[in-house]
Amino acid sequence: MRDMCSLSVTHPDVAREFRNGKFVIAKSRRKFSLLAIDHAHEQNNATMKEDGGIIGLTQDPDALLRWAVAGPELVPVIAEFEASVVGKTHDSSTGHHEQTEANHKRFAAQVKSLVGVIADLGNPFEEESADLLRLHSRDIIDQASVECLTTIKVRGQEQYRLFVNERLGDRSKPLTDTISRNKVILFNEQTAEKENKITRDCHSAEERVLPFCKAICGLSDKRR
Repeated sequence: MRDMCSLSVTHPDVAREFRNGKFVIAKSRRKFSLLAIDHAHEQNNATMKEDGGIIGLTQDPDALLRWAVAGPELVPVIAEFEASVVGKTHDSSTGHHEQTEANHKRFAAQVKSLVGVIADLGNPFEEESADLLRLHSRDIIDQASVECLTTIKVRGQEQYRLFVNERLGDRSKPLTDTISRNKVILFNEQTAEKENKITRDCHSAEERVLPFCKAICGLSDKRR
């Protein structure tokens, strides 16, 4: 983290290439299907593991170095061999993987559903209220959820700054120190709490009404 924060100062040429988008790898001709470098390495490792395995390799530094150098060169050889024997072919299409008729139909159905909801409940972009509303039910979100959503970015930036200062700056805490989990109020949790409260209220009402029902039934039996 310290190296990445100071990359523009220590290695400006690398930082410039990163800003130009040269931190991903293209394994196909498809657009918007680039992989992060570590993800591509994991896929290469999976290919090498299928071809004999690499168990115990990390315990031998010399063998690990040879594998790190020769591994990227062996993966294309394995791919070419599988293509010639098994019949695997490289995907030469350049379109996005979601550019299919089924995805287009699904997207059109979702758009029609959204238009129908807006027609029934109103256009949320024309809403003049300052409240945060649910689009599908028009329920007003409570103030705690609104405050959480409006301050979550600032809170995350402040926690990141504090983490860097405490562990990399003044080193008052070790890197292995526990990071406390944020308690974020989500819409689903709010709905679950609301439903649980309603259930508890119903059970409480039943418990309060039950003695009266028993008393009324007892009086009716006596009159008979």
